Amino acid sequence: MALAEQVVVFRVGEGFYAVPIGQVREVVAWTRPTPLPGSPPHVEGVLSLRGEVIPVVDLGRRFGRARSVPDAQSRILVVEIAGQVAGMVVDTVTEVLTLADGAVQPVAPAFRNSDDPLVVGVFHRGDDLVVLVDLERVVGEGQAAVAQSQEQIQETG
Repeated sequence: MALAEQVVVFRVGEGFYAVPIGQVREVVAWTRPTPLPGSPPHVEGVLSLRGEVIPVVDLGRRFGRARSVPDAQSRILVVEIAGQVAGMVVDTVTEVLTLADGAVQPVAPAFRNSDDPLVVGVFHRGDDLVVLVDLERVVGEGQAAVAQSQEQIQETG
């Protein structure tokens, strides 16, 4: 992570997570996505945002938590990486932080799932640990679910 990089911090369940601010396109109020047939349980569906159809991933479910009930604080974090856009359902967006060089620490190998690497690293925010999420993985999964659903629709005609 570069010197003094900014991150957007958000809450999912009881945990705090973050993504680089340069990959966040916008934050929008929660809106129910249109479900996609055959998509994984953590892919909520798709949303039309100013004419662009984007996949929406429920990060809580992706992290193995029970499905959360959206409320007035729930948001969809619209992110873009390598030209691909996706929305991530989060319980609330808490703040933007500036991280000094070296603030992000790698996760010990014993706590990483090498088959499912969603975590880039962790950093301290007061007494809390904040998990830096691998957006490339999350966005790629959302886009893959959309492509798979489109193929199924075309096959069934």
